[in-house]
Amino acid sequence: PIDEITVKLPDTFLRVSELKVTRNRFGIVLTGTLPSETDRGALLSILKGLTPVTEITDRLVVSTDCSKAAWQSHLPQILPALLNGLTGEMTAEFTSTQIRLHGTAPDEAAVKLIEAGMSPFVAEQPAIEVVSEVATTPTGPADSDGIPLRAVYEGGLLVLSGRLPDNSIVAGITERLAAVLPTVTI
Repeated sequence: PIDEITVKLPDTFLRVSELKVTRNRFGIVLTGTLPSETDRGALLSILKGLTPVTEITDRLVVSTDCSKAAWQSHLPQILPALLNGLTGEMTAEFTSTQIRLHGTAPDEAAVKLIEAGMSPFVAEQPAIEVVSEVATTPTGPADSDGIPLRAVYEGGLLVLSGRLPDNSIVAGITERLAAVLPTVTI
């Protein structure tokens, strides 16, 4: 007869799930290993519920020899705080021993939003280190983004394009370039 004995692998010998969330100009890229399709589906539903909706590239692997990480149950609070609190490109890496955050926040209030989203997890799991490489966007007149101006030279023609705050700046630039480059049409 065929025996009905099954052996379940102990969780202590399994590797722990890992996740890397990257947001760039193409959208959100997910890489890593999760223990089940249910965990993968829950993660995707969290991301699809966020606004604004962005393209999600799913490179997640589901592996049965992987156990659930401590941070997985907190993803519904952590991911919205990260994705809403950080602007532009960002990366969040989740491993069994560490959560590493990298990105730029627009101000201190956004950093507080991220910390508030992470605080329940940090209180529950003090053994997992949270490394935050989050910078704030500098503000003020000395730290402004500058004035975007583009110059393209096309065979005797210099084309200037951009946004300048004052027409007198345009006249000043044109006069100086005409004095230095008398044979070029500006």
